[in-house]
Amino acid sequence: MTGINFMPWRQQRLQQRWCYWKGGGLCLLISLICGVQYGYWQDQLNRQRQQGLDLWPTMFRDIAEYQQRTRALQQQIQQQQQIVQLREQRQQALSRWQTFMHLLEDNIPENTWLQSLQKEQQHVELQGFSHSIVELHNLRDALRQHGDIQSVKTGTLRRETSGNIRFSMLITLKNGVPDAQ
Repeated sequence: MTGINFMPWRQQRLQQRWCYWKGGGLCLLISLICGVQYGYWQDQLNRQRQQGLDLWPTMFRDIAEYQQRTRALQQQIQQQQQIVQLREQRQQALSRWQTFMHLLEDNIPENTWLQSLQKEQQHVELQGFSHSIVELHNLRDALRQHGDIQSVKTGTLRRETSGNIRFSMLITLKNGVPDAQ
């Protein structure tokens, strides 16, 4: 005799339970894998954040050093600019002094000799000898006509026993007498 199973529903129920537990196990396995993956991802993210936070003090220190270097370089640039400006002023002053000396050289008559030339900030005092007072007046008038000279005043005039006239003149310049350094 053959066996007849009058209860096929037991077999179906067993298969259903088996599918249910397989699905649950599979969901549990997937959840476990996702949880491990999320934990690994979060750990990597935390490490990157910590590395970034560890770099902040170094970056701030580097920024502070760069700022100090920048300030030092700016100060050096300012000092160099001041030096260049001072050199330019001296060059202009020497140029004005040279112009004045050429003017004086071009206008001194033949029979007039300078004995001394003293300069101050705005004034130049000339002392010397001349054969003729007319030549001194001509010198004074020629110097007065120059644009850089504000005024020319004749100082002392004294005739010496040799016949020469000892003189002094005070010349006031408009731009001031440059320092000849």
